[in-house]
Amino acid sequence: MKHLRSLLLVLLCSAFVLRPVRIAQSTCGGYDVDYYSAYSFFNPLQFGQFYQPKWEFDNTAPDNLSEWQAYCQNQVDTTDLRFIIYEADSEVLAQIDAHLQSGSVIAPKIAQNGLLQYWKKGNRPEMRPYLRYAKECEIQAWTSDEWQTKTEEDYAEMYQLASQGRLLSRQSSDITLKLRYAYQAIRMAHYSQNPTQAVALYEELVVPLWNQTESQLRYWALGHYAGALKMLGQEARANYLFSRIFELCPSKRTSALLSVKIKSQEEWEATLAFCQQEEEKATLYFMRALDKKSQLLEEMKSVYGLSPNSEKINIMLVHLINRLEFNLLSIKPEDNLLFYRGYQSYPRGEAVKQLLEAKAFIEKVRLEEKNTQRDLWTLAEGYLDYLAGTPQKALQTFASLKKATRDRQIQAQIECMETALALTQLRELDETSEEQLYQQVKKLGQENLQTLMLSVFARLYEKQGQAAKAYLCLNYLSSLKVNPRLEIIDGLIALTNKKNTSFEREVLLPKIDPSALDDKSETRPRHFLLELKATVLFSQDKLSEALALYEQLPEKVLYPLPQDPFYLEIEDCKECPPSPDQGRYNRLTLAKKLLILKNYADQNTVEQANYYYQLGAAYYNMSYFGNSWMAIDYYWSTADIADARKIVAGQQREVDNVVFADCAKARYYFDRALTSALKSGQKELAAQACFMAAKCEQNQYYLKTSEEIDFWLFVPPSYLPEHRRNFTRLKNEFAKTKFYQKALRECTYFHEFVN
Repeated sequence: MKHLRSLLLVLLCSAFVLRPVRIAQSTCGGYDVDYYSAYSFFNPLQFGQFYQPKWEFDNTAPDNLSEWQAYCQNQVDTTDLRFIIYEADSEVLAQIDAHLQSGSVIAPKIAQNGLLQYWKKGNRPEMRPYLRYAKECEIQAWTSDEWQTKTEEDYAEMYQLASQGRLLSRQSSDITLKLRYAYQAIRMAHYSQNPTQAVALYEELVVPLWNQTESQLRYWALGHYAGALKMLGQEARANYLFSRIFELCPSKRTSALLSVKIKSQEEWEATLAFCQQEEEKATLYFMRALDKKSQLLEEMKSVYGLSPNSEKINIMLVHLINRLEFNLLSIKPEDNLLFYRGYQSYPRGEAVKQLLEAKAFIEKVRLEEKNTQRDLWTLAEGYLDYLAGTPQKALQTFASLKKATRDRQIQAQIECMETALALTQLRELDETSEEQLYQQVKKLGQENLQTLMLSVFARLYEKQGQAAKAYLCLNYLSSLKVNPRLEIIDGLIALTNKKNTSFEREVLLPKIDPSALDDKSETRPRHFLLELKATVLFSQDKLSEALALYEQLPEKVLYPLPQDPFYLEIEDCKECPPSPDQGRYNRLTLAKKLLILKNYADQNTVEQANYYYQLGAAYYNMSYFGNSWMAIDYYWSTADIADARKIVAGQQREVDNVVFADCAKARYYFDRALTSALKSGQKELAAQACFMAAKCEQNQYYLKTSEEIDFWLFVPPSYLPEHRRNFTRLKNEFAKTKFYQKALRECTYFHEFVN
């Protein structure tokens, strides 16, 4: 059944999925590593890839070009054929005719075309009139606007083309062209909503040619014939014909599958009645099994009863086990049957029931020996023993089968399953077992197996206190920048300093390499980690510890701050107006400056108020609200305010990233600047510090209020006295300062508060 082998290239609509769906990984704060929603290890047949398109169309071009190439005696390559048949329009064909008849000038690309050269030798001249006719039909068959409806003029034109095609087919003595003219004529009749004409044309023009050619265009025409029959109310017969196209014509398999619409048991039985052989009935059951909501095991039993040695039943077996895997082998260990001691304690009762029913049927097929793929069914039975919690029985089956079979695919599957079993039974992990299992997984090259290995290793590393290795199994380093954890960073630094195993060197360490993070600089992994640790310490205000690390790094690793972290405006700015110190600082130099300012501020000099104000400005700007948030953070988004509110509310577990929105430290320094400025008689500076303290107060209200955030992430301000203590003070104590007037003009909230 060579046709069925290619079947798997076109199965649709959540049918035989050998690879479970990928979903974004977010466990342990990870963002970068995609992983599967479920593991799948059973793929013993080299059938190619299934797929699940939302919209899919037949790919008729390869077969069509192959037939045209044979028609041209294999003297024209498919690239040249493709250009003339699919890309050139009627005008190009007219230019070719003129060139062949009178030698008129033609574009070089066309002149060099192999099909034109073939025609110049006098070969197949009758092909050109057909192509001109076919392109006229294509104009009517294809519309650039899928919502455009055909007009009466369009239908009249298609009717004329159908009549013309009938005449040309009858006149031609060339079997190939007779069939192609007939196909186009039937197609036009069908598309013009004239099913009676389409049926008559098929029966007059195609039926007599059926046994004179092997061309797939017979089935293309049959598809339009079946469609016309369906329009005439002959649904059962049409469904049967579509099933034959599905079985025998790969280039039209997709549309044939989608065209079978059986709405009742009565219609199903009427369709089966048209079948002339048991294998034809098996095809219908097989097609019905492709629906993602199908009762797959029941359909398998029907196919087995009709044709127990059919290749279809073997394909359905793979599908059945893949579906069981999807339901039972979740990526989450708590939902994965392999991590339970037996199915009795597994919470998904319906999935277990399906497993046991499938297991019983597979055992029945193997014992009856009506299917010659005995090794495949034995492998399936052993694998389900493994899933059902009897691994020793599975291992015995695998050991016997490994000795008996000569099928390399079966042997590879056994190795894969044995390795998966070894992984799920692993209770402790050292460098020796890590290396052995990694090399085995690497040799087999099965992607799901590698995913399982990483999951198992991560769980065991975490249990054994190796948080850094556990983290890298499931994440790239970029996710650590979103939610830094010092114990993991320290573990990663230690990992870069030790003699590494192959697994560490080939799997884990590449995830630390900045090139894996799209970092274009030539940063060494160790430098990258030291910078990350220093920035975490900086965010915790551990300036001396942060500086000790920053000073070990080359300057290119130190992030330059685009804005002046000491610059403040009435309204917050992310891209502030130019200032003398803009672009002067990086993380190292800013941390140094803050340490110096803190030392100066503690000395109670006349500049103390200014030092406190500068510290308040820097800490404000390093927060979510300021222009230099990147001094202590790596990512910023307007949506972070919602996460910041959850953090303040104690809902840290619901937040994937750290947000530095707390302005308490900034307010601490602005309060001291205000107090110190008043003592030294610096009224203007005191007013500025009071206003900035009010902004900190407002930001804290945003974080703690129960007010809902709207779609635009806007929190309405509050003018209640308890939320505006510093606005009140600014109004009562600093109304005569220049800054007060400036704030009144530029700050809408303050203006509304005062008035």
